[in-house]
Amino acid sequence: MKNRLLSKIILILITIAASACVAPPTYKTTDGQTYKSRDEAMAASMRGDAEADAAISAGAMPLVERKLLVVIPTASALSRAVEARVIKQGKTYVAPGTPARAQDDFTVDSIVANWKSLASSLKKANIYQDVVVQDVDSTEANIQPTSTQDVFSIYFSSEVGGGMVIYFQSAKFGKQVIAMDSGKATKGERRKSIIDDLKSKALQ
Repeated sequence: MKNRLLSKIILILITIAASACVAPPTYKTTDGQTYKSRDEAMAASMRGDAEADAAISAGAMPLVERKLLVVIPTASALSRAVEARVIKQGKTYVAPGTPARAQDDFTVDSIVANWKSLASSLKKANIYQDVVVQDVDSTEANIQPTSTQDVFSIYFSSEVGGGMVIYFQSAKFGKQVIAMDSGKATKGERRKSIIDDLKSKALQ
């Protein structure tokens, strides 16, 4: 089961990368808004992340005694995965850091920043005794849970036809997909649906 909204965001990135055109004079955020500079666009993206976090209620006390490891791919890992997918599709791809990649590089960075913000919301929700974030140089990491630590990992396949998936892994129940209600109107509501699903799985 794919996380449809996150996959759609990545498809925006792939489409721009495949075009290999000159650098655009503006920057578009994942919610479709356009800005004249990267700084303005990143500030807007971060405001959206902050509003999403504000929609999450702080938990009064941890609900489970285990820890949660949140596994987040680095921006370079996500960029490589997208590049690999575009090449497998037989399309042209330009290297990160070039003028043609200005929009793409911004999109990658804003997506990773969103993941970091989500990790902060997971801490705020106070489902677990502790939440630890681990940056990994891979979009397909498979870190195993233990009896004292569950794993929440963001996965993006470089294979054609693959997509973005958030996995929950526990020693007792194995690997399960975290669902997000992409039909919700706001980023805060969508984030809350992720956390609610995590909570239900953590309390199994």
